[in-house]
Amino acid sequence: MVRGRLVLHERVTDELGNTVEMKIWQVPVSEDKPHGYKYSLVYIVEENGSSGMTTRKGKVITGIS
Repeated sequence: MVRGRLVLHERVTDELGNTVEMKIWQVPVSEDKPHGYKYSLVYIVEENGSSGMTTRKGKVITGIS
């Protein structure tokens, strides 16, 4: 895994207890990251699981648990 410099990390929780967390890293420009950024976004619904999105090798990975 390529390490990068964290340029944004925000976590916001609303009045219902749901949380959104965003992270953006600046990484070396490569074939799979020509823009030089990697990101992660997750939405956590209180007591009901979570839905998330992240980038890995140029693909968007989503999941719900």
